[in-house]
Amino acid sequence: MKYILILMLCSGTAEKCFKEVKHEFLFEDYYSCITNGYNLSNDTLNTFGKPTVNSNKFYVKFMCFEDKGENT
Repeated sequence: MKYILILMLCSGTAEKCFKEVKHEFLFEDYYSCITNGYNLSNDTLNTFGKPTVNSNKFYVKFMCFEDKGENT
């Protein structure tokens, strides 16, 4: 079974999340998907930088879903 990673950037200041982003790569297992979710969350926050993350209270939500065959 392959897994799809979905990430969503959220702002604690605005109290909302922005449009979710589906990662284009299918992961071989849940472990690979979820650990990449943590890495990509960190990369996303680093892209904005400390001042922007602090002022917007950004955080990243992510989940891994089993691919049901629509993307294979």
